[in-house]
Amino acid sequence: MKNCWKILDIEETTDVDIIRRAYLALLPSFHPETDPQGFKQLRQAYEEALRIAQSPAKSVWQPEEYEVAEHEILLAFRALLASDSERFLPSA
Repeated sequence: MKNCWKILDIEETTDVDIIRRAYLALLPSFHPETDPQGFKQLRQAYEEALRIAQSPAKSVWQPEEYEVAEHEILLAFRALLASDSERFLPSA
């Protein structure tokens, strides 16, 4: 259930307190007797978010994955700035 974050209306996080507060804030809107399906969906989203939070290496974005790409982009940008012929193209 990758949309657990949408159901809880929070960004993906490993902070269990944020997940719990989001769940508790939404809980009054989904009473198990009046909206059993909504309550079940909210509970499943909460449990899935907690599961993901407890195993962050598999689910939360890790900045190390993008450091190389970011470095390459910065190098290309600096090269573009250093090149007068490529930096300014009036026809573009």
